[in-house]
Amino acid sequence: MYTNLLEQPGVNALVVNFRDITDQKIAAEAVLQSESRFSTIFDNSPVGISITRVSDNRLVDVNRAWLTAWGMSAKRVIGRTVLEFGLWAFSDDGKRLIGEVNSKSRVLDFETVFFRKSGEKRNVILSVEKVIINEEPTMLIQVFDITDRKLAAEMLRKSQESLEAVQSIAHLGSWDLDPNRSGGMFWSKEMYRLFNRDPKQGVPELEEFLALIHPNDRQVLLDAQQTAIESGSLVHVEYRAFPTEGELRYFKAGLQSVRDEHGQHLYMSGTVLDVTDSRILELELQERVKELTCLFSISRVLEDRDKPVESVCNEILEALEPAMQFSYLAAPVLELDGVQYVTNRFAERLSHGLQAVIEVNGKVRGEVCFYYTEDVPFSIPEERDMLTNIARMLGQWLEQRETEAAVRAAQNELEELNRDLERRVEERTSEVRHNEAVYRALFENSNDGIFLLSPVGKDMSANNQALKMLGYTLEEYQQLTRNDLNAVAAPVQKDDADERFAAVIRGEHVPLYERTFIGKNGKRVDVEINLSPVRDASGNIILVQSVARDISERKKAEQALHDSRDKLSIANAALEKASRLKDEFLASMSHELRTPLTSILGLSEALQLKTYRTLR
Repeated sequence: MYTNLLEQPGVNALVVNFRDITDQKIAAEAVLQSESRFSTIFDNSPVGISITRVSDNRLVDVNRAWLTAWGMSAKRVIGRTVLEFGLWAFSDDGKRLIGEVNSKSRVLDFETVFFRKSGEKRNVILSVEKVIINEEPTMLIQVFDITDRKLAAEMLRKSQESLEAVQSIAHLGSWDLDPNRSGGMFWSKEMYRLFNRDPKQGVPELEEFLALIHPNDRQVLLDAQQTAIESGSLVHVEYRAFPTEGELRYFKAGLQSVRDEHGQHLYMSGTVLDVTDSRILELELQERVKELTCLFSISRVLEDRDKPVESVCNEILEALEPAMQFSYLAAPVLELDGVQYVTNRFAERLSHGLQAVIEVNGKVRGEVCFYYTEDVPFSIPEERDMLTNIARMLGQWLEQRETEAAVRAAQNELEELNRDLERRVEERTSEVRHNEAVYRALFENSNDGIFLLSPVGKDMSANNQALKMLGYTLEEYQQLTRNDLNAVAAPVQKDDADERFAAVIRGEHVPLYERTFIGKNGKRVDVEINLSPVRDASGNIILVQSVARDISERKKAEQALHDSRDKLSIANAALEKASRLKDEFLASMSHELRTPLTSILGLSEALQLKTYRTLR
């Protein structure tokens, strides 16, 4: 509304002008609502969206999804180009996109690679459209991260390649039959290979496929499909087919009805496995089982060495006949030592056959034969091998039979020799036992200690006197000498003890020697040792025997004697000194006494001679 004061002579008035702005208000309100909706969509969109000025390619705004996706803050990116902060993995892609936008105004599905702030590469698709915002040309850019989708697609591709490789290795094809889908039927690559069909020809129609199936198996296959549809369960069926004219192949199929959530049939899915090789092996295995059964039956017959030859030959023919692959065209014959054994099937017209010679101790004694009709002159290697084995088994049976006869002829003589040998062995065993008993008695009851040990110084044993001498039990002694055979020797004597033991092992004579043992409680025992080897019949040393005689008392007596001799020497020296003193004393006394006695003796003699007158 506009108002104006009208100023004219004689007129006093106010002029008011009105303009209807309802549409303008509505339009403005609509713009505000549109901007609000755009702002809401922009901020809350899960897709990263940026707005870039066309004039300088600088970012005007980005939404939260965009910032989250690339790990950046609005402060860092607003007002800068994406090239400045290294978002583009390939800068040429950015320049190319700007060029396309300038020329087209709209670019869809532009694929490139962006860098996250962490440096991680992400595959993206960009959709760009020019828009006017605040009367300024801008580009609205949506960024769709397709990295996971591309990874999934790559994994799917590799999975498909792996599946095709596995199917090729296993000769396993797969197919789908969906009447509601374009084409109706899908075949895997392996299906085309199994049925020798060029993939360019496409999947055959049902009638064309059934034409490849063996006539006797077509209805079987259709019935299996119907059963799978009706039951909803997996159905297996085997059938024969002619992928190539004249080539019969065996297939094993699995058929499954794929159903919706309500259990309604949607389409058929299945697999086809080429089992031709296994079927052929199975048929061959059946033949080999027949042959092995035949050989096993014949081996059981040949277990009895006493059975008459005629019975053995007839039983071999009975076992052999059902093992022949074409028994209705042939008959087995066995000839041995000029006698021919045949079955009821044999006829003179059966003249074309296989033969295997029967040899006994290098001499030909007969043959085993298969005779076929003249108009079927073929050779079966497996049957030839079977005949060879039967002829060999029969030859071995005859050899063993004749050998056993010869063995029985010599058995009595051998038994007599055995009895004589047993008697001698028994006598020798009794003698050995007696000697062992004597030695054991001597060993256990000897007054001397006896030690026994192996040539390597292990497995030591000792008699009761030896253990009593040392004060050990046998277990204690063996434990003590487990790592040192001279553990009871005085430390200063161990090297000498080891050398003497080694000398015995070398075959040298070791004379008697004395040794000091250290007993359990440190008791010292003086012993005299006789170290000698024990040899077997071949002269090999099997044991070393050490006989230790306790000479402690003798050593004491010798010491006492030595001590007595020392005392006697001292006493003798004292006696000699006393004797010398006595002699000196007597000599002195003799001189002292002799002088007055001489006068006395002279006077006595004079008195006796009356040389002087009588004293009064």
